[in-house]
Amino acid sequence: MHTGHRDRVKDKIIKGGLSILSPHEVLEFLLFYAIPRKDTNGLGHRLIEEFGSLSGVLNASYEELMNTEGMTKSAAVLLTSFPELFRQYNLDLLKIKTRLPTPASTLNYLINLFNGEKEEKVYLICLDNSLNIINCCLINSGTANSVNVMVRQISEAALKNKAVSVILAHNHPSGNVRPSRNDVEFTRFVMLSLSVLEINFYDHYIISGKDYFSFRLENVLDNIDTKVNNFLNDKIRY
Repeated sequence: MHTGHRDRVKDKIIKGGLSILSPHEVLEFLLFYAIPRKDTNGLGHRLIEEFGSLSGVLNASYEELMNTEGMTKSAAVLLTSFPELFRQYNLDLLKIKTRLPTPASTLNYLINLFNGEKEEKVYLICLDNSLNIINCCLINSGTANSVNVMVRQISEAALKNKAVSVILAHNHPSGNVRPSRNDVEFTRFVMLSLSVLEINFYDHYIISGKDYFSFRLENVLDNIDTKVNNFLNDKIRY
């Protein structure tokens, strides 16, 4: 009985795609591959009722999913993996000779980069002289490394990738994208380090969902740049 029903659902998808299925049917289909010998229709309904939407289900934690009647470990692991899978898929598409000539294209890239992230991460995007992405390097994740450690890692990543310019980006899972005093000081240290290496610091973005803060667009970078140049000039003088 289940085999015949599952074949009909698969044929439906082959002919019309996932878009013709209701949210609970999409979940039912996904759960075919984690719960091979049981009816998953009821579980699909319960998940939508519990979390309100398909995105609500996929954004739920492993522990939350396991509290749903009929859920298995394999099914919970499968469902919680999709946000990261979507993020990696979008980033992979963007790797194909991606160029970041405008704030809009940069923002689109960064929103995809941080999509679904629940912990704070710091990335360095290394660019060539045409602003093509050479590499996107994860500098820090979750744990709070010291500023000195991260500045060293950023400098090493920029040199290793032969970057002409870089964009620094990190996320604020809390939702507030305004930079803290530590964010500003960290940016100053990074700019100073890269200036010595003659690598252009293009911008620093803070991302939260689709909200963002650009140090350059908000003119914070100009003030930091002036301080960095004054410091370097003083050092050269003496």
